Amino acid sequence: MRDNRHLAFMLVSGMACLVFGVLCLCFDHRLVLGEYAWIKPCKFGLSIATYAASLLWLAGYVGIYKPIFDWFARFAFWGALVELASLAVQASGVCASMCASAPGDSVLAQLPGLILVVAIKLAIMPVALIMPITLILLCKQRNLPQVIGASLRWAVFIATLGMIPGLIMVMPGEHHLALLHQGHSALHTVGAHVGVSPWLGWSNSGGDLRPSHFFGLHALQFMPLAAFAVGRCLSGWSGTAQTLVVHNIGVTYTACLMLLTVQALCGESVFYPGANTVCLVLSTFALSIFGFYLISSFCSFAQFLQIQVTGKSEGSVTGANGLHL
Repeated sequence: MRDNRHLAFMLVSGMACLVFGVLCLCFDHRLVLGEYAWIKPCKFGLSIATYAASLLWLAGYVGIYKPIFDWFARFAFWGALVELASLAVQASGVCASMCASAPGDSVLAQLPGLILVVAIKLAIMPVALIMPITLILLCKQRNLPQVIGASLRWAVFIATLGMIPGLIMVMPGEHHLALLHQGHSALHTVGAHVGVSPWLGWSNSGGDLRPSHFFGLHALQFMPLAAFAVGRCLSGWSGTAQTLVVHNIGVTYTACLMLLTVQALCGESVFYPGANTVCLVLSTFALSIFGFYLISSFCSFAQFLQIQVTGKSEGSVTGANGLHL
């Protein structure tokens, strides 16, 4: 833990923000765009803590490239700290009070909010940058176990793709600029922003990039757990067959992430998918099941050949022993 002190501090900072947000949520019931003001610090605190814990675990697999990983982890910690602090200030309503006390159309009225938006955008960059760096380091690492190595590379690759919706969120379009001018910060929505789901705050009337961002980042936990389950449930299969199953899961997860992102960009709510989206999801899982069937058939055929070769070898040895007798 001492060698990864910046990631440990990042984990503690996330948990502290979560606890502080929950305490504030008990006493401050203000609503912003239909959700409690302190929900966002709570969600980001938990997310940053989970992210840091995953990075702490990944640090044990980068091998000789650990110094490079630690260098980027240092910047990720400071970025996460600035992001959490900015979100806490935003939730506290300090900026809203400053804006209200300034003349309505003056630059001073918009300055506090703009400073926070810029701080959050800049802070996200080092937090996100460590993902592609970790992917490169894992790909250069050649002595990882076959199954766990495949799951880790898929996990970091998908999490890197999951950063793309997050980057889209910090590049506002005309609709988002209009909302910002009105004092809102709904940069994650595409289309109408009327009505949100409880606690999660995801839009149930238009596209929302947060579900795809959430889904992509949590591949960091899902893929290693999937590899563990494959190893336990398919222990009789060869390492190659188990790795193929992990690849199949990784491809399916990536396809679902792409579907969620496209669905959000088309302005469709994740809670009310259209007929085309449902068909694509069902097709994706059908192809995944078919892929698993092919791997299973390959594994059964390989075991059959191994039994045949072993039987012939034993027969040859018996024959040779008979000649000596």
